[in-house]
Amino acid sequence: MTGIIITGGKSQRLQKDKATFIFNSKALAQYSSDLLKTYCEQIIVASNNINHSVFGDIRVQDEIGDGPIAGLYSGLKASSKDWNIILPCDTPYINDKVIDELISNKEDFDAIVAVDANNKVHPLIGIYNKCVITIIKDQINNNRYSIMNLLERINTKYVKFNDSSSFKNLNTINDINEETK
Repeated sequence: MTGIIITGGKSQRLQKDKATFIFNSKALAQYSSDLLKTYCEQIIVASNNINHSVFGDIRVQDEIGDGPIAGLYSGLKASSKDWNIILPCDTPYINDKVIDELISNKEDFDAIVAVDANNKVHPLIGIYNKCVITIIKDQINNNRYSIMNLLERINTKYVKFNDSSSFKNLNTINDINEETK
């Protein structure tokens, strides 16, 4: 499998580059990169920011569209593997148990995505088959940028976890301050 880290956000809520923001002595995106290295031969960083190249083997810019779905499209398009582990850059608590469970549910689906204990779907924590590229491109061409909409259009398996803390994303200074108390 290939690992794809979605780091291309504008970090508007944090007001700083989220991927390179230091949290507990490590850049936020490095948590995803380190985890993916245990599963993947190659890590693709989907980002328009050249500084994010350090988190993977190659960096791809958004080819079309905007937002996370554009990063998903560009990352999948650049991947040489059918199956790809997708992670965002702002979830430092994602761990091998989550990835192992997603992989163990990889059956005849187009995507396998995580759902936390509060029933929140995490579309950027999952495994996607490269076959969804044409559907993503169609959505982007029709100005539909919702990954949740994509998941409704493809054969998606939702894997429920009995935990929410592993899925906590750090979007604001308040989120980060809460975690460092």
